Amino acid sequence: MPAAMNSRIEPGESIARTFPAQRERITEMLDFLRKAARTLGAPESFMMRLSLVADEAIVNVCSYAFRRRDDLGTPGAPENDQPNEQPDDHADSRTDDFGAGRSRGTT
Repeated sequence: MPAAMNSRIEPGESIARTFPAQRERITEMLDFLRKAARTLGAPESFMMRLSLVADEAIVNVCSYAFRRRDDLGTPGAPENDQPNEQPDDHADSRTDDFGAGRSRGTT
């Protein structure tokens, strides 16, 4: 279960939110990401690099990964998990904290 944005995040917890994959929502997505990073204790010196990389990734997802469709549906719903000529129109953002300098691949 995702932790609340104003609470202390423990290792293994995540902060998650789903956004429509629309370029006009980039500012909202970046604001969420920066707030999540601050909640996880990221230093301000990291924020500019994070914003630059995230902006590029979000633009790429919004521009190339999804085609628009009228029936957006609910992300994760069975009808959206089926192969479809017009894929779902949402991008998921998830931030996990595995502890300082740690990732799933390290011990």
